[in-house]
Amino acid sequence: MRKFFTILKIFAALGLTACGNTKVDVSPLPQFRYYVESKFTGQIENNLIVEGDGIDQLTFKLSGHGFTAEVPLDVEAPVRPKTRLQYVEAGDYAVIVQFFKSDGTPLLRDSLKWSFSLESPDNPIAGFANSATNDSHVVLLISASRDPQTNEIWVEGDLSSEESPSGSWRAIPSTSNLPLHLTEADGMKTLKIKLRNDFKNETEVKTLQILKKSHGPTNCKFQVKGTGTVNRMYELVVSAENDGPLFYRVFGDVSEPYGFQPFKGPSARVTVKLSPGVGVKNLTVQIKDAAENYCLREDFKVNSNPAFVGEGIFIKNNKTWTDVDQITVQPWIDHFADDTIEMYIHGDVVADSTTFRWIPWSPEVLVTLQPADGNRWVRVQFRVNGQLSSFRYTPVYLKPQVIIRPGIDSPYRLVASSFINLENLTITGCTETYNQVAFAASYRCTPNASSATITYLLKDGSSVSKSANFPP
Repeated sequence: MRKFFTILKIFAALGLTACGNTKVDVSPLPQFRYYVESKFTGQIENNLIVEGDGIDQLTFKLSGHGFTAEVPLDVEAPVRPKTRLQYVEAGDYAVIVQFFKSDGTPLLRDSLKWSFSLESPDNPIAGFANSATNDSHVVLLISASRDPQTNEIWVEGDLSSEESPSGSWRAIPSTSNLPLHLTEADGMKTLKIKLRNDFKNETEVKTLQILKKSHGPTNCKFQVKGTGTVNRMYELVVSAENDGPLFYRVFGDVSEPYGFQPFKGPSARVTVKLSPGVGVKNLTVQIKDAAENYCLREDFKVNSNPAFVGEGIFIKNNKTWTDVDQITVQPWIDHFADDTIEMYIHGDVVADSTTFRWIPWSPEVLVTLQPADGNRWVRVQFRVNGQLSSFRYTPVYLKPQVIIRPGIDSPYRLVASSFINLENLTITGCTETYNQVAFAASYRCTPNASSATITYLLKDGSSVSKSANFPP
């Protein structure tokens, strides 16, 4: 029990000499001191304590209101080492004590105060910053809004041996943060706490739990939907395996800082908003568990551009022309592995089992072009989890050739194939010169060879040469 002392400093005129910080010499008596046993108490009695050799040579008199004593009040009596003071009402009390020498000469007069209350503190508001930890050393956070006279806490439970697992009272630090050392083994830790004020009145017991977990999630990964986005909103999938909550965050070139967000395993689709501006955005994704065990930190890039295209269709091997009517097309769309993707291929193609109907997405499909020569368009529309996308298309030129027709102002007229992606063309076999010229409906030709050859230079840098013999 805390003891509060009154320190006596008696001047030489009274024959007393100060000695040390807690006691005085009473000449010719040995040192003595006096105090009330508890300045704050929740008991209906307190004790006046007088200590020191030779105190039986002194007498004292007690006075005050609202309490009784083992000795009559306002009556001089021999000094007792312990004198019980009793009361029934909560409040503040003061006992006036006077000491006398053996010859009846007054020695000193003092007032000693204490307070009595039966009121218990508010029940504890305390807990841990997180529901789990990977370290056995943790910090218990105690509300700083408690009563100023509530400064002790009882802690018992799954504590290490040096922390008194059976329980002990501890002073609450001025920071209201109490370091604790849990048992080392992984698992749920249970603690019981209660508070006590200066009157030694206690709160109810509160049970706290925190998970000790030293192993992190496994199989942590993420999946992007594609390489870019048109509207700054970007979707990805995070996944991990864990016996508890999971959290992710994406940071870097985002519109605002994203803290860790919970997600339910094993996987979840999440959306982030990229920072303003067109260009490549540098992002980082992290995954952890509630105990701060990290299992993934990986960088990736996203192209944010209103012109970005996340779906389309190509001709296999990037062919721009063909001499046969069957070609392989390659439909593509940015999507996640668990998306349901369907496609509808149509256009200048023959209807069969893979065209003009919804079919499951496939990276390659064989189609038959309509037999008419010229530019053929193959079109596709996607359906992602039941939601329609826009139309995409690609051209291919079927059976490019050189057509020789009779001329009016020249022996012949040459008709070239009208490639959509034509850059220019060159004609040989004619007296007229056509070197890297633009496409025209026809070209005059006076033969200087047995055949005419047209070489088409396409915009992708490739070229196609086709020939036809002049009539005999």
